[in-house]
Amino acid sequence: KHQKINWHQYLDAGIKNAESHESGPLREYVVKLFERCLVPCALYAEFWERYSAYVESRADLDGAREILARGCRFAFKARPDLKLSLALLEESDGKITESRLMYKELLVSAAPEAVELVLR
Repeated sequence: KHQKINWHQYLDAGIKNAESHESGPLREYVVKLFERCLVPCALYAEFWERYSAYVESRADLDGAREILARGCRFAFKARPDLKLSLALLEESDGKITESRLMYKELLVSAAPEAVELVLR
């Protein structure tokens, strides 16, 4: 629990520092910081989602998509957390067919009882 809190605070500080300076190297530092964070915290969906949201906020939807897809492949194969986030990202990007396929896959295989997916 303390490790998660420490990483959230460390990421907060890194992001705040990068936002106060509009230089590329500081943004790259934040990306490296997220990658370092994922080593001990790979099993926490919140860090993958936060990393994806940060990259998406930098107008890099493909990068955000790849982060969530990587999390789905390695850390969350059987859990619906990141798959749902990835489907939502696809939907918000206008890729309705892809998002519907993901929702359907989640309903059938990963989480047939998940209310959020039924409502989608």
